[in-house]
Amino acid sequence: MSKKGQYRGILTGKKFMHKIRLRLYIWSEDKVFFVYAPALDLTGYGNTETEAKDSFTHILQETVSYMENKDTLFDELERLGWTTNRTKRRVKAPDIKEMKEDNEEFRIISSKPNVKTIDESLELAI
Repeated sequence: MSKKGQYRGILTGKKFMHKIRLRLYIWSEDKVFFVYAPALDLTGYGNTETEAKDSFTHILQETVSYMENKDTLFDELERLGWTTNRTKRRVKAPDIKEMKEDNEEFRIISSKPNVKTIDESLELAI
Protein backbone atom coordinates (compact mmCIF):
# COMPACT_ATOMS: atom_id res chain seq x y z
CA MET A 1 0.00 0.00 0.00
CA SER A 2 1.36 3.39 -0.89
CA LYS A 3 1.37 6.36 1.48
CA LYS A 4 -1.73 7.72 -0.28
CA GLY A 5 -3.60 4.51 0.52
CA GLN A 6 -3.73 3.35 -3.08
CA TYR A 7 -3.07 -0.23 -4.08
CA ARG A 8 0.47 -1.10 -5.04
CA GLY A 9 1.56 -4.62 -5.81
CA ILE A 10 4.74 -6.47 -6.63
CA LEU A 11 4.43 -10.14 -7.36
CA THR A 12 7.66 -12.06 -7.28
CA GLY A 13 8.27 -15.45 -8.74
CA LYS A 14 10.78 -17.61 -10.49
CA LYS A 15 10.06 -16.15 -13.91
CA PHE A 16 10.57 -12.80 -15.66
CA MET A 17 9.01 -9.73 -14.06
CA HIS A 18 6.64 -7.63 -16.16
CA LYS A 19 4.85 -4.44 -15.23
CA ILE A 20 1.15 -4.45 -15.94
CA ARG A 21 -1.45 -1.79 -15.38
CA LEU A 22 -4.77 -2.58 -13.73
CA ARG A 23 -7.82 -0.43 -13.27
CA LEU A 24 -9.35 -1.09 -9.88
CA TYR A 25 -12.94 -0.25 -8.95
CA ILE A 26 -13.62 0.65 -5.32
CA TRP A 27 -17.01 1.07 -3.66
CA SER A 28 -18.90 0.32 -0.47
CA GLU A 29 -22.20 -1.44 -0.04
CA ASP A 30 -23.95 -2.26 3.24
CA LYS A 31 -20.91 -1.04 5.22
CA VAL A 32 -18.52 -3.35 3.34
CA PHE A 33 -15.80 -2.00 1.03
CA PHE A 34 -14.87 -3.77 -2.19
CA VAL A 35 -11.90 -3.58 -4.57
CA TYR A 36 -12.47 -5.23 -7.94
CA ALA A 37 -10.10 -5.77 -10.87
CA PRO A 38 -12.21 -6.72 -13.89
CA ALA A 39 -9.14 -7.63 -15.97
CA LEU A 40 -8.46 -10.46 -13.50
CA ASP A 41 -12.02 -10.92 -12.20
CA LEU A 42 -10.74 -10.71 -8.61
CA THR A 43 -12.36 -8.96 -5.65
CA GLY A 44 -11.10 -8.04 -2.21
CA TYR A 45 -13.32 -6.80 0.60
CA GLY A 46 -13.18 -5.50 4.14
CA ASN A 47 -14.73 -3.26 6.77
CA THR A 48 -12.62 -0.33 5.54
CA GLU A 49 -11.15 0.63 2.19
CA THR A 50 -7.70 -0.22 3.51
CA GLU A 51 -8.85 -3.69 4.58
CA ALA A 52 -10.43 -4.22 1.15
CA LYS A 53 -7.18 -3.23 -0.59
CA ASP A 54 -5.17 -5.53 1.68
CA SER A 55 -7.64 -8.34 0.97
CA PHE A 56 -7.31 -7.72 -2.77
CA THR A 57 -3.51 -7.82 -2.52
CA HIS A 58 -3.66 -11.15 -0.67
CA ILE A 59 -6.12 -12.68 -3.14
CA LEU A 60 -4.05 -11.48 -6.09
CA GLN A 61 -0.83 -12.91 -4.65
CA GLU A 62 -2.45 -16.26 -3.85
CA THR A 63 -4.10 -16.49 -7.27
CA VAL A 64 -0.90 -15.71 -9.17
CA SER A 65 1.12 -18.08 -6.97
CA TYR A 66 -1.36 -20.88 -7.64
CA MET A 67 -1.31 -20.23 -11.40
CA GLU A 68 2.49 -20.20 -11.40
CA ASN A 69 2.66 -23.48 -9.47
CA LYS A 70 0.14 -25.14 -11.80
CA ASP A 71 1.67 -23.47 -14.88
CA THR A 72 -1.75 -22.12 -15.90
CA LEU A 73 -1.05 -18.37 -15.90
CA PHE A 74 -1.30 -17.93 -19.68
CA ASP A 75 -4.37 -20.17 -19.90
CA GLU A 76 -6.18 -18.18 -17.22
CA LEU A 77 -5.25 -14.80 -18.69
CA GLU A 78 -6.47 -15.95 -22.11
CA ARG A 79 -9.73 -17.15 -20.53
CA LEU A 80 -10.15 -13.64 -19.12
CA GLY A 81 -9.67 -12.07 -22.57
CA TRP A 82 -6.00 -11.12 -22.35
CA THR A 83 -3.81 -11.19 -25.45
CA THR A 84 -0.77 -13.35 -24.81
CA ASN A 85 2.43 -14.27 -26.57
CA ARG A 86 3.78 -17.34 -24.82
CA THR A 87 7.01 -17.39 -26.81
CA LYS A 88 7.96 -13.82 -25.92
CA ARG A 89 6.21 -14.11 -22.54
CA ARG A 90 4.14 -10.97 -23.10
CA VAL A 91 0.62 -10.19 -21.99
CA LYS A 92 -1.86 -7.39 -22.62
CA ALA A 93 -5.08 -6.87 -20.70
CA PRO A 94 -8.36 -6.52 -22.59
CA ASP A 95 -9.72 -3.01 -22.92
CA ILE A 96 -12.60 -1.76 -20.79
CA LYS A 97 -15.13 -1.98 -23.63
CA GLU A 98 -14.32 -5.67 -24.23
CA MET A 99 -14.56 -6.47 -20.53
CA LYS A 100 -17.97 -4.79 -20.28
CA GLU A 101 -19.21 -6.81 -23.26
CA ASP A 102 -18.02 -10.10 -21.78
CA ASN A 103 -18.58 -9.61 -18.03
CA GLU A 104 -22.09 -8.90 -16.75
CA GLU A 105 -20.88 -8.43 -13.17
CA PHE A 106 -18.47 -5.74 -14.35
CA ARG A 107 -21.26 -3.97 -16.27
CA ILE A 108 -23.29 -3.85 -13.05
CA ILE A 109 -20.36 -2.67 -10.91
CA SER A 110 -19.26 0.02 -13.34
CA SER A 111 -22.78 1.45 -13.49
CA LYS A 112 -23.15 1.80 -9.71
CA PRO A 113 -23.08 5.33 -8.28
CA ASN A 114 -20.11 6.31 -6.12
CA VAL A 115 -17.71 3.76 -7.60
CA LYS A 116 -14.24 5.23 -7.83
CA THR A 117 -11.46 3.98 -10.05
CA ILE A 118 -7.72 3.96 -9.65
CA ASP A 119 -5.17 2.84 -12.21
CA GLU A 120 -2.34 0.89 -10.65
CA SER A 121 0.81 -0.71 -11.92
CA LEU A 122 2.09 -3.97 -10.56
CA GLU A 123 4.83 -6.36 -11.43
CA LEU A 124 3.83 -9.84 -12.46
CA ALA A 125 6.16 -12.82 -12.75
CA ILE A 126 5.60 -14.40 -16.16
